[in-house]
Amino acid sequence: MTTTASPTDRQNHVSPVPTPSTRWTRYIGPAVVLLIAGLAVGRFLTAGEHSSPPAPISAAAGGAPTNSLEALQARTVTSPDSAEAWLAYGTVAMRTAIATGDPSFYGAAEQALDTALRLAPKSSDTLAARAGLDLSLHEFAAALPLAQQAVEANPLNIIALAALFDARIENGDYAGAEITLKQLLNVNPGVAAYARVSYLRQLTGDMTGARTAMQQAVAAAGPGPERSAVENYLGDINLELGDFPAARSAYQRALDDLPTSVSASLGTARVMMADGRLAEAAALVAQVVTRSPQPAAATLQGELALMRNDPATVTSAFALVQANDQILRSQGIVTDLESAVFHADRGEAAPATESARAAYSARRTIFTADALAWALVASGRPAEAVPMIDEALAGGITSPSIHVHAAAAFAAIGDTSRASAELAIAFRSAPWLTPSIRPVAARLAGELGLSLPKEWS
Repeated sequence: MTTTASPTDRQNHVSPVPTPSTRWTRYIGPAVVLLIAGLAVGRFLTAGEHSSPPAPISAAAGGAPTNSLEALQARTVTSPDSAEAWLAYGTVAMRTAIATGDPSFYGAAEQALDTALRLAPKSSDTLAARAGLDLSLHEFAAALPLAQQAVEANPLNIIALAALFDARIENGDYAGAEITLKQLLNVNPGVAAYARVSYLRQLTGDMTGARTAMQQAVAAAGPGPERSAVENYLGDINLELGDFPAARSAYQRALDDLPTSVSASLGTARVMMADGRLAEAAALVAQVVTRSPQPAAATLQGELALMRNDPATVTSAFALVQANDQILRSQGIVTDLESAVFHADRGEAAPATESARAAYSARRTIFTADALAWALVASGRPAEAVPMIDEALAGGITSPSIHVHAAAAFAAIGDTSRASAELAIAFRSAPWLTPSIRPVAARLAGELGLSLPKEWS
């Protein structure tokens, strides 16, 4: 992370708001402007922050021209010793990075929030915002103590409580996250709490309960980006449950609230895939990639191209995913988990195992255990994958991708009974959130003599 400079140094050297030309050409060209979406913690970075945030963040988040990023930066020049001014600027710079997908804003956010934290080291709002930045960069270990300090400074701060829940979840402390969630529900039973209830239920396999909680989050959300985000999560849940009409409706409502939502557009494309409308889905994803070629969009484009036997698009799409990964890493964002799964899906054993081991050593979660297991299967070492599989499944998660990975591992070591059981669990859900698992499941079903559901064929 960057070294904190003095307020005077910050005034003179803080990163300016990037202009379109500098943000687009400083990397590898206009095609690689990206949105940070589909990352584990991304789902909750903004959910609930409009409910009743602390005053400095509320002021910073306003839509009035006086609260534009440029105006907030100007306040730090005229008031370099104001922790509130630095907090407001840093918070909006971070939100801008998340909303626009331009990671160059993270540098300005980090500088500003570090300055705010030095000026007000015991401020719950500032500690929570700095924890949020670490979460967005996937620096989960660094986020945890900051979030804990933020809650200690103000146990009623809903953003601090939300950050602490996220940090505990992402560090694999599910029991601690549940305790924090109860605190959050007691303080403010709103969109931030309901969305996290939904996620915790997903992790334990209660998809029906997860849907109910996310519906509550939608009802509590404010119009615009906040409601769009939780509608999109509701769409994802419905898609995994195989309720395609409900998923389609949720994604459309998300787009109504935020027409530029990449996640909702990709969700709509996945519903089209489920309906067998592959050409329409490919056209929609191509539009998304053109305007915002983030990893999730490029990966889906490649997977669609595989289904449509379009090798040229497969090559270009997956090359874009890897270029995006390099950009994210260059901006200080940890992508080991996502990179491990991407390479394992493609059978690229060495980079998959390297990234998966790094992710698992940094934090032991359901998803890092699954990624390491899948990388070991890709490396031809399925016996070593079994303990990781057991760890990933211990909480009861029903994720079809995790169960397909498990089935592949058990089949590879000759445990056909367990492989069949895991594949049957996967087949209770729909595969469209992660289409890459479909050909693996189809191959395994053939080997195990199992009937393949239509949507998995």
